[in-house]
Amino acid sequence: MKTYSKKSAFSLIELSIVLIIIGLLIAGITGGASLIKSATLRAVMTEARNYNTAVNSFYVAYNAYPGDYTVNFASGVATGYIGDGDGRIEFNSANGGTATATGQGKAEGFGAVAMLAYTKMITTETLTAGSATSVDAAGAAGTTIPQSKVRGTGWIFDYLIGTPSAGAGINNTSWVTEGQNAVILTSGWTAGSSGSILSLLTSATSFAKGALTAEDAKSVDLKLDDGLPLSGKVRSFGKTSTADCIVSASSTYNETVVKTTDCALTYAIDVTS
Repeated sequence: MKTYSKKSAFSLIELSIVLIIIGLLIAGITGGASLIKSATLRAVMTEARNYNTAVNSFYVAYNAYPGDYTVNFASGVATGYIGDGDGRIEFNSANGGTATATGQGKAEGFGAVAMLAYTKMITTETLTAGSATSVDAAGAAGTTIPQSKVRGTGWIFDYLIGTPSAGAGINNTSWVTEGQNAVILTSGWTAGSSGSILSLLTSATSFAKGALTAEDAKSVDLKLDDGLPLSGKVRSFGKTSTADCIVSASSTYNETVVKTTDCALTYAIDVTS
């Protein structure tokens, strides 16, 4: 006689339940990632507005911009930072003239952060002191510049004016005619760089780096400003060797590139802005 063994298997109902559970898990993970991303971008907007508030508070208290202030604080992290009082927070001390003639000890971009921290108008981690008249130290989030909620990025100050390196849609006349004191979100720059942060970020050799994808930069821009990278209170730019941030023909964000974090985001912090 032949003996037949009964083989058990999943029923269609059981398989359906498993597939539903897998689908719910995938949806939950995807939705969670989207929520995290949205929360991070909201944090960027909050950080930018907080810097704007801090700069305005400093101006009310000292009738000068942080970093550009001509008085040397006697102690603390702000020691040695002396501005030239021209109303511009210059990323490098030598941007606007002769550093030795004005008594500037270190770059105004670093000085702005140091003065705001010293006067308790912002709270930041302990940072390495900035350079002398040029940016000798590499820009690194949490080391020389304050960290942002976007991993690996931080904030620095500069006065944005002049024609950036041509290409990638950034050679725009508005940069020449509309100077702005701004706080800039970047993932840093290499040691020994000199010049404005704008020239470093737009350089074909990429001395400095962006922080956001074009899609994320546009999302922030739309919520805070006009959604255009080359106008208004919020502006963005990328290096000249690619068009990953801006479409040069239309001067709009290049949303076809979804993974490259080539956009440096700027937020105007002038007291009149």
